[in-house]
Amino acid sequence: EFPHALAVAGDRVVVAGESGSSTIGAHGCSPTAASQAMLAELEAADGALTRVTCLTGESAEARGVAIEPSGAVLVAGVFHGFLSIGLAGSEPRSVFVARLTLGEQTQVAWATDLDAPNDVEVGGLVVSGSMLHVFGGSTGPLPFPTGEELL
Repeated sequence: EFPHALAVAGDRVVVAGESGSSTIGAHGCSPTAASQAMLAELEAADGALTRVTCLTGESAEARGVAIEPSGAVLVAGVFHGFLSIGLAGSEPRSVFVARLTLGEQTQVAWATDLDAPNDVEVGGLVVSGSMLHVFGGSTGPLPFPTGEELL
């Protein structure tokens, strides 16, 4: 298990990262040979693990996370092939950004992906007002949409 980012809002803590084939406490992702993007939600007061949500695919990593005032979770990362929130990327990797409501059944408000060059990393994301800022680096240009109102 590899945590990459942390978001705190009130009494909620969400850790974003990647998971292989293990469980976290009584929670966890289905065992797989590939990495899965993982969101682990904890209670801030005592650190009790509330739930683990996995975004499965051929290979995926959640690299940035934020919690909106509404409680929705924004997550950004990289993936290869497909991602269980309805995305299909191109070779070799794609960047994803999604707005989710975590619960017994994770609900996807929206998700988008961007074709990426060979070497791409998502470093994190920040929400400022109604703007979502994703940062990272790549060896080539990324076709980020501009002017879209997603939040």
